[in-house]
Amino acid sequence: MARALKKEGKLLLDLHHRDAYIKRHLGRHWERKGNYLILRDSPFDVLHSRLEVKGVLFDVESRRTMEYVNSFREYTLSELRRMLREAGLEIQGVFGDLNLSKGGLSLDCDSVQILATKAR
Repeated sequence: MARALKKEGKLLLDLHHRDAYIKRHLGRHWERKGNYLILRDSPFDVLHSRLEVKGVLFDVESRRTMEYVNSFREYTLSELRRMLREAGLEIQGVFGDLNLSKGGLSLDCDSVQILATKAR
């Protein structure tokens, strides 16, 4: 990505907030969305920093079920900082919403936004 940017070009990443996501979404949860009942099981593999999301959707009207599995590699902020630096990008700010509010990143934010610029 850094090669695609002009000098001092900007990159905005919008990613899962790893720590907040782990805090709120691990374990087994039931929820209802519209006509669906959803059972979600989300274990976290600490060794590989992977969130595995397994779910079953039950359509209340048609009485059909669907299963799904998603796997996400969740990066720590220090890993992201290192990868960006190695790619020739310098972090200008880390935020907890797309408004890029200063001081807005907390464990209550589902996502993290990182604003980086290409080094000169």
